[in-house]
Amino acid sequence: MATTNVAITIKSEANQVTTDPFNYSRNFNMTDPADDGGIVLTSGLSRTTLSTNTPFVIVPDSNQTTDFGYVFINNTHSGNKDRVLEIKVGTTLVGRLQGGDKIFMPYNLDEDLIIVAPDHNNMIIEYQTFES
Repeated sequence: MATTNVAITIKSEANQVTTDPFNYSRNFNMTDPADDGGIVLTSGLSRTTLSTNTPFVIVPDSNQTTDFGYVFINNTHSGNKDRVLEIKVGTTLVGRLQGGDKIFMPYNLDEDLIIVAPDHNNMIIEYQTFES
């Protein structure tokens, strides 16, 4: 089965995050914890416009074949840090993405709803789900 690799890098020059240069880089394969089978389905990258105080549920494909997956969410407003997107897993607040911020995280397809809520009208987000 095909392997899907994720690479995450956080890098900063001296005196920006710490007094010394900072470079953190990790790679991992997206796999199913039950069988290490890899990604079997993706929703494809979707783009939608959201309205203020109107929660939007990012739902995995209705044809899901497994119970574990990953989600990528991008707040596309990179020039507008005041355009904040609230992210919840079920009823638990995970965080808030400022304009230009992104998140990539695992979740349980059977139990977790990923819900996003914008604080401005006409906020554009991108998202993609991956099932493993």
